[in-house]
Amino acid sequence: MFQDPSCEARDLAPAAFTAGGAPVDGGSGAAAGDGVPLLGGALSVTSESWNGFPESQHWYDITADNARASGFTVVEPWDDNGLRSCAANLRCFIPMGVDWRFSAATVATAVLAEVNRVLADTHADRVDILAHSQGGLVAAALAQNPSAVGKIYRIVTLGTPFLGAPKALTELLLAEPCQFPANKFGFNRCLIDPTVIQRLMENYPGVAELVPPADYYTAASVLASPLTSNNHLLSYEEARATADQILANPPSGSGLVARDGSLLDAANSFHAQIDRWAPADPSVGLLRMVGYDADSSDGCGAAPCPASQLGRYQPLPVGDPNATITGVDVGTRQMSYGDGDGTVPLWSASVYNPSTGFDDRGGAHDLYWCGVSHFGLVWSSAVWASSLNYLTGATTYNADQVGGVCPDGTTGSLPRSLIGAQ
Repeated sequence: MFQDPSCEARDLAPAAFTAGGAPVDGGSGAAAGDGVPLLGGALSVTSESWNGFPESQHWYDITADNARASGFTVVEPWDDNGLRSCAANLRCFIPMGVDWRFSAATVATAVLAEVNRVLADTHADRVDILAHSQGGLVAAALAQNPSAVGKIYRIVTLGTPFLGAPKALTELLLAEPCQFPANKFGFNRCLIDPTVIQRLMENYPGVAELVPPADYYTAASVLASPLTSNNHLLSYEEARATADQILANPPSGSGLVARDGSLLDAANSFHAQIDRWAPADPSVGLLRMVGYDADSSDGCGAAPCPASQLGRYQPLPVGDPNATITGVDVGTRQMSYGDGDGTVPLWSASVYNPSTGFDDRGGAHDLYWCGVSHFGLVWSSAVWASSLNYLTGATTYNADQVGGVCPDGTTGSLPRSLIGAQ
C-alpha cells in the first residue's frame, strides 16, 4: 500500500503524525507535536509464503497496523483531502518516500517540504518524527535545519546507524556478505549478485553515509586490518587509506570503475555535523531505540509481533554470522561479529560506548531492547507503544534504560554500566 510504482528505486518508509501531550523535557511548555514522518528503511523484504517460495512484503506494513490499532488513520502524503480530514483529531500516520541514493541532508529538504505541506493541510502546530534506520540520519539533518525550527516536537530513531554499519563497508570493498541469501530446496545462493549491489554502493552519497565515519573508530576498538598485516588495528586514517586504495584499484573483472574517496570524505563531514545531538531548536526531544543480543533473522508477518520472532535474545557466540558485523579484515576477508540488532552495532545506534570513553549522546537518551532485531524495532508492538508514549508527551525519559527484558526474564548480556544516566 505504500509503494510508489513510478519510483522503484526509492527507499519508501511510512511516516506517522501523532497528537500530543506534555511539553518537551526541559522545554518551555509548548504543546506536543501533531504529526510524525516515519523515515528510512527499504522497499520490501521477502517473507515465507505459498509452498516455500518468497513473497514480497513491505517492511512497514506491521508499523502501519500498529498505528491503526492505536487509533491512527493512514494517509498517503499526496492525499491533501485525507490530510485535511486529519485536522479533526490529528491522529495521522503518513508514509513518506525517502530516496536513499541521495545524501540525508538532501533528503531532509524534501522531508521539510512535506512537513510544511502537512502543517498547512492539518493546521497542526508541529510534527513528531519516528525514523527507522537510515531515516534517523535524515531526521537528525532536518533537526539541524534552521528552517525546521518550531515545526518539530519530538523524534524517535529506531536502529539508526549514527556511526554507520561496518556491513556497508564490507559490501563496498569486498561485495560481502550476500544481502539476499536463499537457502531453499538444498540450494544455497544469493538472489542478487553482490557485485551489483557493490556497484550501486560506490556511486550513491546516501550509501556512503552508511560507511562508519571517524567517530566509529573512537567508539570501537577495531574495524579493519590492512592488507599487509592481518593483526594490526586500523586508525580511521589508516582505514581510509586502505579503502581509497581498493576503490582506486578495483579487482580485475569486477566490473567496478576506479573511484576516489570523495563520497566517503563528504559522508564523514556529514556525520561530524549531525551525530552528536544538537538541534537548531533546543526544545526538540530525541529518544534512540537500540536493539541488542539480536541476530539478523526476522520472522514477523503480522502485528502484534510475538517476542519469539523479534530476533534471538541470548548472547550470540563470538564469530556467529547471525550476529552484527562489527569489523572486517580486508586482507583475509574475515568478518568480525559483535553485539547489536543484527545490522547496526550497539554503539552506532546509541552513540555511546563507555568502555572506550565515547559519548556523543548530547541531551538525548537511549532505550535498549533485548533480542529485538533491526526490523523487529519497527515490528514490535512494545517498541511502538514506547515510541508513541514519548512522542505524545505521555512519558519523560530522564536517563537511558532498558525498555524491555528478554523472553527469559533477564536483560541479556548488556552490562548495566552501558546504560549511563545523564
